[in-house]
Amino acid sequence: ADVFTGEPGKSSTLYESDFAPRKPKCDVLLNGSAYAPGGVPADRVTVALQVGPWRKSFDVVGDRAWVKSMMMVSATRPIPFKSKTVSYDTAFGGIDQSQEPHQFYPLNHAGLGFHVNLSAEAITGKRLPNTQETGASVSSPKGKYRPMAFGAIGRGWLPRAPLAGTYDKNWLDNVCPFLPADFKEEYYQSASPDQQVSYLKG
Repeated sequence: ADVFTGEPGKSSTLYESDFAPRKPKCDVLLNGSAYAPGGVPADRVTVALQVGPWRKSFDVVGDRAWVKSMMMVSATRPIPFKSKTVSYDTAFGGIDQSQEPHQFYPLNHAGLGFHVNLSAEAITGKRLPNTQETGASVSSPKGKYRPMAFGAIGRGWLPRAPLAGTYDKNWLDNVCPFLPADFKEEYYQSASPDQQVSYLKG
């Protein structure tokens, strides 16, 4: 079964069950941490993962928090770190539970930094993500940022969820327990699209 870093549905996938009839591509996944060069605390470190010609990199940033002052929302300065876990738990995203109905970031339900309610009471002191695209600093709780990590993405997150197909009354009455006609095998890919590569050859 899938293994999560915390409560299922509210945390990122640590290891996903690999029982799948077929995966059209190879998933490149990594669970790891960023380390400041030489063990000297740094407020920002660029990390990279490379397999053959494929490569992905992004920035890991020290802990920050949102601050609401007057009519502006800003971030505190990052706290220097020696090591920081790289995970979708600390990438941009999350669930804003400050009002009903709850709002979630469709690309990452487990992350940090996403907020719809920008009142001082709801946002001040809430953490920002620790990962972000290089050159695309997270500066708005309502921004549309790519969550950056190397691990598996959630089954219910975009862009993966729609690949599972349609489960409506017709499916219940005529197809269940089999997969719907619009199910796509790409649903079995647990890596984000930018970490799916052709099958590797040694």
